[in-house]
Amino acid sequence: AWAEAPQFKIDAANSSIAFIATQNAAPAKGEFKIFGGIIRFDPVRPAESSADIAVDMASVATSYAEMTEGLKTDDWFNA
Repeated sequence: AWAEAPQFKIDAANSSIAFIATQNAAPAKGEFKIFGGIIRFDPVRPAESSADIAVDMASVATSYAEMTEGLKTDDWFNA
């Protein structure tokens, strides 16, 4: 009998969602500070594995305050 894939809760305190963007031809590091989710991984049936991740778009932060505020507008994340 087939068992349901094991579930793993994302440990946000020890994980990150990070990105690098460009502003005025300079790289800017950014991240989302609030997120969570569940990962289901089935090593026998990897194609049936999945992840459900929720990200608080208002928790975006970058190395430039102007970019951070711009990302929160309706032009980007509408947060």
